[in-house]
Amino acid sequence: MKKLFCAAIIILFVISVVGLSYAETSYDTHKVSGPMAKAERGAKNLLIGWTDIPVSVCETTMDTKNAALGLSVGLWQGFKKAFPRTISGLVDLVTFAIPDYGKSPVKPDPLTEPSTAASK
Repeated sequence: MKKLFCAAIIILFVISVVGLSYAETSYDTHKVSGPMAKAERGAKNLLIGWTDIPVSVCETTMDTKNAALGLSVGLWQGFKKAFPRTISGLVDLVTFAIPDYGKSPVKPDPLTEPSTAASK
């Protein structure tokens, strides 16, 4: 039993050290700016904007513990999030050469800002 406990402590120590070795790497250090960042944001929003629908259905179902309510209300809430995100992705992708690179038309931008559901 003592050997198993010591082995578990050593494994946890190694895993924690490996995790700390990547702490300096940040998305911001490799962040692209300008028109390519706008095109990237637009492509991401266009391609993954629809994923807000099943996420909202799951969140509503988990919050209310009612599958029927999750399917109806969650579907509507997901559509209200997914439609503007997908349209803004299309607009960003089409107009990526026009300046105004730092501003996302959808608030909060799911690709750079944490969502309110994740902070609960």
